[in-house]
Amino acid sequence: MDTGNAGKAGGDVMPGGNKKLGGKKGQKVSSYLSAILCLLCLVFIAGSAAKGFETGIRLGENLWTFFFSMIKILPGAFILIGLFEVWVPREIVERHLGEASGIKGHVWGVLLASTIVGGLYVAFPMAHVLQKKGAGLPVIFTFLGASGICRIPMTLFEISFMGVEFTLVRYAVSLPLLIVSSHILGSILQRKGFRLTAP
Repeated sequence: MDTGNAGKAGGDVMPGGNKKLGGKKGQKVSSYLSAILCLLCLVFIAGSAAKGFETGIRLGENLWTFFFSMIKILPGAFILIGLFEVWVPREIVERHLGEASGIKGHVWGVLLASTIVGGLYVAFPMAHVLQKKGAGLPVIFTFLGASGICRIPMTLFEISFMGVEFTLVRYAVSLPLLIVSSHILGSILQRKGFRLTAP
């Protein structure tokens, strides 16, 4: 069965011919539910402020702090991701991060992840761009994992509190485990035809 043609005719198709969960209808339902939950949250915060309910007021303050911190980071990060997609040739990504890159690809994935600002909020869109440019799934999984454990700002903060020895031990344990697990998981999912999809 030609899953590529089937995907064009009737939505994304997973290996084996079954329609992928979360098509257009599922995305609409998810969007509606998200909008309803956001609206209920805002109503709860506004009601708490009107009635002096302390828990709701603290929730609103924390939400505003989180929102403001993201606003300072995400627009610039997404602009850089867009520039990366336009300016970096596919051949470079395939050569350094592609399926045939081997351990070198994982090393590049860790180095790239160490520069990420904004954590997984930025890493997931970046991973989607890397896949479009030809990066292999094992390297993408290494990139996503490393963006959560070895970002440079987080590392400097950790060293200031826990010391260099703690950070070195954590890296020595976590990075090899991350690379091995990413390679195994990525290889399995590649054989099944898995691909990251845009939201």
